[in-house]
Amino acid sequence: MHSRVKFNYENEFKIYEGDWGKLYAARIEVWFCPDFGRTERKLMERVCKIEG
Repeated sequence: MHSRVKFNYENEFKIYEGDWGKLYAARIEVWFCPDFGRTERKLMERVCKIEG
């Protein structure tokens, strides 16, 4: 059985401008890096279409 723990995280990231009218893919990943030398793991991944 897995327990759920909620972590509040506030930060910003930038997506740099490309050319308007041209779509490109951007992958956003959220990783959890635990203390005490345990291995990090990816919590979520989302691929988005970005324009300009």
